[in-house]
Amino acid sequence: MKDKYLKNFKDKTKAELTHIVTNPKEYNQYAAAAAHELLRKKTATFSEYQALTNGNTFSSETTRSNKSSVDKSFLEVFLTILKWIGIILFFPLSLVVVGYYKNKKAKKEYYANNRPHSERNT
Repeated sequence: MKDKYLKNFKDKTKAELTHIVTNPKEYNQYAAAAAHELLRKKTATFSEYQALTNGNTFSSETTRSNKSSVDKSFLEVFLTILKWIGIILFFPLSLVVVGYYKNKKAKKEYYANNRPHSERNT
């Protein structure tokens, strides 16, 4: 999403980018992030960038905090726990089932090839 704004804002002047940066409430977070990034690239030094933005630096931590503040519902947490329990239990149980049927097949083949003593011709 931010890439779209980067493409749209790449031809804007420093004054236009400064306006976006200093008035972030008028724009969405992607537009503000793109404006900050382009303004940093267009300014020669960091002190010039801070002078243009009045010391307001944009960090990706603000967007991360917005994402982390969204709580998962109880159902989502419960389903995630059940999923992991299923994954952890499926592998050993599948080995037990496969081993059981291989053993059953091996016994059947053994007794088919090795008849009991009563059926032998002596």
